[in-house]
Amino acid sequence: MAKQRKQSKPAPSRRENTPTPKQKRQELVKATLIALAAALVLRQFVIASYNVPTGSMKDTILIGDFMFVNKFVYGAQTPSWIGIPFTCTGFQVPFLRFPAIVEPEPGEIVVFEYPLNPCQNYIKRCIAAGGQQVEVRGDTVWIDNHLEGKMEVLSRKYDMNEITPYGPLQVQYTRITRPDGKTYVLRHYVKTDSRFKNLIPLSRIKRYRITDEVLQRLHQAGIPRTMLQPLETLKGRFIVGEEYFRFQLRKLYGLEPDQPDARFDRNWVYISKFSEVNDPVIVPPDHFFMMGDNRDNSLDSRAWGFVSRDQIVGKPLVIWFSWNSHGRGIFDKVRWERLGSIVR
Repeated sequence: MAKQRKQSKPAPSRRENTPTPKQKRQELVKATLIALAAALVLRQFVIASYNVPTGSMKDTILIGDFMFVNKFVYGAQTPSWIGIPFTCTGFQVPFLRFPAIVEPEPGEIVVFEYPLNPCQNYIKRCIAAGGQQVEVRGDTVWIDNHLEGKMEVLSRKYDMNEITPYGPLQVQYTRITRPDGKTYVLRHYVKTDSRFKNLIPLSRIKRYRITDEVLQRLHQAGIPRTMLQPLETLKGRFIVGEEYFRFQLRKLYGLEPDQPDARFDRNWVYISKFSEVNDPVIVPPDHFFMMGDNRDNSLDSRAWGFVSRDQIVGKPLVIWFSWNSHGRGIFDKVRWERLGSIVR
């Protein structure tokens, strides 16, 4: 008796192999979710992109620089804040930090959470670590009773992007060579007068409204004046060319903030805190003292104190894009020479 041949199953038709529109949508959604999850994990724990909105690190890092930041080298952490994306509305939550490969060292540029507002990231240079003594004497910084490093004046020039009512500011560039071999360039204003120091743009603080009567007296240099400021107290001196007068901003109850009819629109204001508080300070354990390379135009540890280890975000690696808003055309607005620059 002949063996019966086994009947093979018919090959599936091309129509059966073709996914349905529903299956295509499901696969697309699945792939999108996987890619999104991978991107979020990568940004949280490995590498992220940050842009620089201020000039506190000028000329090392410029306004408009976009850079990649290594987040795992100092120990990545789980989210410490939950809230509405792209806003500061939320609350702090317990977090876990993974072991660090290395610790931040003095002389390195570090990205960290702004101590006064954790939803903002700042970038500065680490000047001292826990246990070290820091003293600021004019334009020099002393660490453990030694200069920050060997100082070498490179050049002086006028910065046409920083123009006061009395002309452009002259800046000096100084190379610092630390004892450990790290080098970087600092930027200072050239002080032709000992009172002209430690300036920050008034726009970085607030605009102050004053009455016409007070406005007429502003030219009387050296006479104390009170200006209306509804939120906080601020003391210092205002520079008018080679002369200055003292001022004090404080709350005045019974007056509406919009009642004054004149505006105080000077470009620069003197902050005495930087230059008068020169006592040496000891950096607490697990904290760091941060300063900007643009020493006379940087709000840093001289103003708001130390940065804790838990506030460290990462280490900048490379500038992948740089945008100059003052450029004349689209081509000129891109700083092509900075693309791919290593941050150090």
